Amino acid sequence: MDNKNNKKSNIEFKYNKKGELEGWEDGKMIGKVDQTPSWLFPDAFKPHHQLTKFILDFEESNYGEWFSRGSGTTEDPMQFPYVKYKRYVYDFVEELHHFVESHNELGLKNYLAILKENNIHSYEEIKNIDYDKLDARILVAIIFAIVR
Repeated sequence: MDNKNNKKSNIEFKYNKKGELEGWEDGKMIGKVDQTPSWLFPDAFKPHHQLTKFILDFEESNYGEWFSRGSGTTEDPMQFPYVKYKRYVYDFVEELHHFVESHNELGLKNYLAILKENNIHSYEEIKNIDYDKLDARILVAIIFAIVR
């Protein structure tokens, strides 16, 4: 878009922490987008919004805290410690399961077969993948495998 000085503006759209789409021009927020415009994202990307809205939440490095009870004595035995995740982690897992259930056409219920078809056989291989070369179906299958 050209402004008055014939200088190109840098316009971008990004999601805030609430999952709302915002429009930004030259580093300043110019407004919220109530509905993703169809000209901006092809129909193929719209279903992924229920997962991508969590991206900003996961940029934070602390997803939860270790939690345990008990002192370890006979009178007060220690419970097995576990991670008490932040609310958005639970929300993401719920949305992920809903996404897999509601998109049968992607075959994500058989996520292990998708990984195998793409020569992904272990967690070590998952850690070393070039994610820029993968399509959305494989990415969701990897995420689902990690969550499961």
